[in-house]
Amino acid sequence: MPVSTVDITATLETIFGAVDPTGTAALELQNIATGTLTIPSESVIVNTTFVATASAGAINFNVYPNDAIYSAGVNNTFYKITFKSSSGQTVGSLAYKILSTNGVVQDLSNISPMNSTPARMNPLPPNAVQTNPTGQQTISTYPINLGAGLYLLNGDTGISRTAAGVIEIGNGSAGDASGTVNAAEYKVAGSQIAAANLADGTTGTGAIVKAASPTLSGTATVGTLAATTIEEAALSGTFTGNPAFTGSPTTGLLNNFFFVDGTKYANLAAAVAAAQTAGGGTVVTAMPETFATNPFPGAGNTTPIRIIFSVGTWKTNVALTIGDAVIVEGAGGGQVNGTQIQAVSGTFPTNTPVITFGNGGNGIFHSRLVNINVDAQNIAGSTCVFSSELNENSGLRDVGCWNYGLYGVNIDATSGSPAVPAAHYIIEKISLLQLAPTSGSISTTIGLRIKGNAGDGPWAVRDVSIVAGKFLACVYIDDIQTGVFESFNLEPAATSVNGILFGTDGVNGITLMNIQTPSGNTTNVINFNGVGNQISILGVLKGGSTNAILDSLRSVTLTDGNVPIYVVGNSNEIISMNPGINMNATTINASQFNVAGSQIATTNLSDVAKGTTTVTANSLTQTGGSATLSGHYSRVGNIVTVNVSITPITSTTSTAGTSFLTFTGLPGNPARIAAGAVGAGGTINVGACMFSTNGDLFLPSWSALTGVVHVTVTYELS
Repeated sequence: MPVSTVDITATLETIFGAVDPTGTAALELQNIATGTLTIPSESVIVNTTFVATASAGAINFNVYPNDAIYSAGVNNTFYKITFKSSSGQTVGSLAYKILSTNGVVQDLSNISPMNSTPARMNPLPPNAVQTNPTGQQTISTYPINLGAGLYLLNGDTGISRTAAGVIEIGNGSAGDASGTVNAAEYKVAGSQIAAANLADGTTGTGAIVKAASPTLSGTATVGTLAATTIEEAALSGTFTGNPAFTGSPTTGLLNNFFFVDGTKYANLAAAVAAAQTAGGGTVVTAMPETFATNPFPGAGNTTPIRIIFSVGTWKTNVALTIGDAVIVEGAGGGQVNGTQIQAVSGTFPTNTPVITFGNGGNGIFHSRLVNINVDAQNIAGSTCVFSSELNENSGLRDVGCWNYGLYGVNIDATSGSPAVPAAHYIIEKISLLQLAPTSGSISTTIGLRIKGNAGDGPWAVRDVSIVAGKFLACVYIDDIQTGVFESFNLEPAATSVNGILFGTDGVNGITLMNIQTPSGNTTNVINFNGVGNQISILGVLKGGSTNAILDSLRSVTLTDGNVPIYVVGNSNEIISMNPGINMNATTINASQFNVAGSQIATTNLSDVAKGTTTVTANSLTQTGGSATLSGHYSRVGNIVTVNVSITPITSTTSTAGTSFLTFTGLPGNPARIAAGAVGAGGTINVGACMFSTNGDLFLPSWSALTGVVHVTVTYELS
């Protein structure tokens, strides 16, 4: 039977009978022979000295009883206990024989000290094994014999020896190798074994056998990912990082993101349908496919859906319809390597738009096409994008329209007589590329067509580039009452009739800014087509076109290269700041002149004047010799308009902030500027100019211009 230890308890007191709260007692095993110190049926004992510090006077030792201890085969040990006071002073020593027969808990006050001290044996040799050591032990003098194996705590796994230099990890029995070795690293001859050297062997051959990888099953939980991270991954076409998303498990639905992965959602239509059922969300696809049916939420949709395409080409055999509250976004519009939706030539129907914004005539709100290209493949009568219902917060941005047979973008508020016709939409940053006929008769093709229903037009159409092809008109505007059209670059590849053409139903209350035709392949940059009032045109560069502005309603044809301002009032009044109009030859004939409803007195007409001014160039580089400078002005009331022409011998170069013009003979002080612009060669809008406080007119920068530079500036007399 195992031998139990004995708890020795005591209370330390002073000689006056009071408790000594923090005294100490040191217990030492005595009569230890030179041989092995053992307990029958137990392992060797490993500790011979104990020290206990009193807590509120109470001390406690846990020791083996003396009648169970054998030293060199002799049972003759005892314990010596030395007592010290709280101040560290030794009080005295007593010898005790602790017997197991007195119980497992013994009060020292109930044990009588030994009357005589037994014969003392040799002390315990150094480096012997101790029971319950208080620190690390080193065994050197007497090796441990593990003939019966070594058992480890908390289990039956142990170490045994089967042959010289061979150990087994098992239950401690010799030859048992059923245990497991678990270590941070494995070394051979002091060096760690590389993972690559752990060859996958065959069970029973002695080689290391790697465990099989577990099979993943069920649904992988990824947690919450930032929406921007998911979108960027989708737009790039891959999920990267650690770990990468490859193969199975599928992504499927993640925080209202619906991924077209080919498994959970086999195609775009399936993911869109799931998003609609869920009440809305973002659908992400990086799997190009060919549409046999419309995958987008169409007419009647009320669920907010965002569809994100990665880089690639999605083809369609059918017309596509985008309903209300739908945003379709690609990974790049106008780029060959961006996102493209392409009609399939031969199967896609003729005379049909590739994409239509439609909601059954009830209006499209909060729907947009963004960062994507639409290719109509030159199919007869095809249009890239059409709508009769676009309204607030809807439109196109960063969209490329390619190879259209009839229209690139057609917004027609009258088509189908919708209950909520198109108005107040925005079109910006679009590129229209038309590779269809560049020779033969003028085609009916129009790049951008805006048709209203005698009501409001778009909020804005800006940053439009129309290139290649041969057009009736690059841009067609008809039957609208409001709208801003800004920054149009119109470059047909072959001779076309018009850059911008107004329709015969009338155009009123619109503003056009920064219109240019650098290729010069149009007859008219802007053609009023016999209609139009309350129209403001700010900045027309005709390039090589025949006419900058053709306004047959008011019998005006402007052929100048740069028309800064052309404004038509409600009653056919014209205000123009055009360097090509000779104000000296213009006659105004009327029965009276009114300002704000009141007739101007005859005496006030003395403020109408015209004349010439002497112009001097300063810090202007003039190659080949001095340029010819000429200037004239016109004054009406307190407004003076100055026109200057700079004709170089070879070329001129200006530096902003350094080059300026000075004038002699201008009316009043020209320091209060209203407007100023510089154009060159009839094709280049150089920039703005401005008077300084001392009347010097500072020019913008230009480099080595060989053509005539025109400067137009208006100031107000103080």
